[in-house]
Amino acid sequence: MSANKPKQKIHDSFIKQAMSKPEVAREFFEVYLPADIRAKVDLTTLQPQKESFIEKTLGVSYADMLFKVNFGEEEGYIYLLLEQQSQPDRMMALRLHKYMLQICSNVRHASV
Repeated sequence: MSANKPKQKIHDSFIKQAMSKPEVAREFFEVYLPADIRAKVDLTTLQPQKESFIEKTLGVSYADMLFKVNFGEEEGYIYLLLEQQSQPDRMMALRLHKYMLQICSNVRHASV
């Protein structure tokens, strides 16, 4: 298991570096966002954000990225969590909810 950790760090670092380039992130979302969401998002306004919402104990095997983007006339966010899992995580929905609450809290404090 410890032999995989350096590979995971390299993979996570590569993903974060690649997705920090707006043109790479834009192409990723053009391919992977569902068509109905993609139609509402102005991907030319995509801006990678610096925040990470992964718990420090989980950070080795997860890559999370937050992007600010315009949804029509309003600003919004796209949160992307990429991870490799060998088994299902029954708590995934709860963890994602927790990350989204952290994002909302950070955005609210930044705009006040």
